[in-house]
Amino acid sequence: MEPESVESREIKGGGEGMPVCPRCFQPVDPVNYYCPNCAETTGQLTPFIPFVNIPWAANFWGRMWRQVWSSDVSVPGRIFRLLMII
Repeated sequence: MEPESVESREIKGGGEGMPVCPRCFQPVDPVNYYCPNCAETTGQLTPFIPFVNIPWAANFWGRMWRQVWSSDVSVPGRIFRLLMII
């Protein structure tokens, strides 16, 4: 009898597995809307749920604010981000 390959085991297993965060690749609970590690949205419809959308919208502006002070972003890029925040 030949040993099963990884591909054949995945097909037989039905593809069940732990979902991961699309940003940090840490395992997340399937019922959570956000990753507990990096606060990225984990559900497909999370950005469209109004009362759950608050951390997602705030995360965008916080990310822009951090980029204003980052040395990895060019000076025109920093000025643009600062003007967008204002």
